[in-house]
Amino acid sequence: MVALVDARAHVFANWQCYVYRNLICKRDWYHGLPYGWWWGKTHQRFLEELFEHLNPDEPKWFSKKYEAPVGPNGENYNILYYMCNCKGKVVLDVGADYGSTACWFLERGAEKVIAAEKNPDYFEGLKRYAEVVLRATGDNKVVPIKLKVNTEKAFETLLSQHKPAVAKVDCEGCETFLLQVPEPTFSIPEEYLIETHTVDLAKRFLTKLGEGYDAKIVVELHPPWCNIIYAKKKAKPKSKLEEKTQTDEESKDNNG
Repeated sequence: MVALVDARAHVFANWQCYVYRNLICKRDWYHGLPYGWWWGKTHQRFLEELFEHLNPDEPKWFSKKYEAPVGPNGENYNILYYMCNCKGKVVLDVGADYGSTACWFLERGAEKVIAAEKNPDYFEGLKRYAEVVLRATGDNKVVPIKLKVNTEKAFETLLSQHKPAVAKVDCEGCETFLLQVPEPTFSIPEEYLIETHTVDLAKRFLTKLGEGYDAKIVVELHPPWCNIIYAKKKAKPKSKLEEKTQTDEESKDNNG
């Protein structure tokens, strides 16, 4: 009976996923629905099972059953975020679900992950994961923040307070508020990873990021409407003094 209930729950969740992706997100008027709430409710068994198999002494989602960080939709972060360089850096993770992305960033050497999540079901899991990390490392490497990012001020606060070197944003509906963050706050991160859910939104981000970043679509999840944009801050042009110093040093090396 339990297996039947679980099967029905997953069928229902997959149906929601189909409706969400194929009947809603393909339309450019879409700017976010509380889909995370649906997913969290229908996947409570999944979350409970995940924690059941999590080694309480290790801050990672690796186990006999799960051999890699597991996303709510079965995402492979090695494919989605492979281009990100987070080693030794502070990462802002907006849309952190139950900690799967935080786990991925820590596995790749992030110094700390500021993990913001608005879904109450996911946030409880995120807090539990942060406790596992603290217990295993003795350090608050994951900082869970229950935050509804529904204004540009919320993004401004996160960026200005934590000054992340890397910002990952995957929160259906809140991306438009990131676009409204003014300079110089918007340009605090050296790198951005942004999942967009409309064609128009992707174009707007590429335009805004193009001012100070080398930005491009690196992963087409469900083209043309759902993509991951990676942006890295452009190198500052060298001043005349820096160019002269470099030339002098090269001359000295050649003569020596």
